[in-house]
Amino acid sequence: HLNNTHLPTTLTFGRIQESMSPPNTISLWELPRFIQALKTIGLPPARHELEFQALLAQPAMLCAMVFFAAVFSLRMSRSGNATNIAIAGGLLGVSIFVLNNIVRAFGANQILPVTLAAWAIPLVALLLSNAVLLHMEDG
Repeated sequence: HLNNTHLPTTLTFGRIQESMSPPNTISLWELPRFIQALKTIGLPPARHELEFQALLAQPAMLCAMVFFAAVFSLRMSRSGNATNIAIAGGLLGVSIFVLNNIVRAFGANQILPVTLAAWAIPLVALLLSNAVLLHMEDG
């Protein structure tokens, strides 16, 4: 049987969390170990798990952006309305970026599950870009 010892301190749960490294400063390879350490000591690892999942989802998002770029660049060479098509492509890219950040904020605040928040927009963008590209090229 262990005896309890109480030590007066100014440490609070918030101060401990603030002293932790921000998720974007930790290497992809170190994040799983850091997440496990946070779980072990009883701190919520949601922000770090979200960063890890977002880093894993980043290649899917980059591929989606390449496919969208192909859609808009192929269309520009075939029609004479290049300015409007370039503006539409830029607006689509910015819209996806903003939407991805909003969904990730929901995940960081644990409104959405971390995996859903990190992967939803990249996968939807990837599927949508593939569908549009295939539709344009195959008719």
